[in-house]
Parts: sequence; structure tokens; C-alpha cells
Amino acid sequence: MNKLILFGVFVSVTCCVYSQQNTVATGQDNSGSGGTISLSIGQIDYQNTTTTNGNVSQGVQQPFELFPLSLPENSQYTIELFPNPTSEQLTINISNPNAFKDYFIYDMKGKIILNGTLESEKTTINLEPFATGEYHLIMQNNLDQSYAYKITKL
Repeated sequence: MNKLILFGVFVSVTCCVYSQQNTVATGQDNSGSGGTISLSIGQIDYQNTTTTNGNVSQGVQQPFELFPLSLPENSQYTIELFPNPTSEQLTINISNPNAFKDYFIYDMKGKIILNGTLESEKTTINLEPFATGEYHLIMQNNLDQSYAYKITKL
């Protein structure tokens, strides 16, 4: 009798508790000097709730990133990227290379496919081995500010 009552209480409580309703095949969290990313694979459905203040999608990971797409107007340096679009080489010209330290190239899935250090006024990056598509070049200055540029690989 006690087991039946305990089972009834357990079922009642679990029906009232909100929890994840989906099972995913796999997932992981990764982090590096360029930031962090979290992913899950295998989600088959989700629940979306919309109000006047916004919406929430249960079980769906939604990234939120803020970074400038160009240099501020009062910047003490200039950056030129060419040719863009490119099929082989991308050249980066920086008027003050000492102000920048690292660059990262991300694919559209958010994976870092190439990174390096900007050591001179002119840096050439070989994009020939990579597939045709859109990429993001993120450059980080010595103040840990990031600047992003869209690169098209032909």
C-alpha cells in the first residue's frame, strides 16, 4: 500500500515539473580565445512561446553575438581587405600593425578554420584549400576588441 501511494505521489509530481521534453543525439560546449559555442544535434521538435515582450523557443539554442562590422570612425588605424570576394589569397593591409595581434577565420557553422598573428602591415592568408562560401574574419586588437568582416570565397 505504501509503495502504491509513493508511486502515485511520484507520478503526480513528475507531471507538474517542467523539464526538457526532447532527447538529442549529442552535444558539446567549446571555448577558445575567440569565444564560446554550444551545440546540440538531433533535436526533432521544440515548443515556441510568443508574448508582446518577445519569444522563447524551448530546447533551441539561439546565439547572440555583438561585434562591430567595421572600425569606428575615430579609429587611429585603417584596415583594407582585398580581393573580396577571392578564390585564393586574401590580403590584409593595416596602417598600424602593432595595434592588432590575432585573426580568426570562422566558417558559417561558427568553427574556427584558420587563425594566425598579424605581424606586419601586409598579411596574406591562403584561402585556396577551403570550400566556396561565406566566412567571417575576426581581428582582435591589443585592447581585446574584436572587428569582424565578411569574406566570400569563390
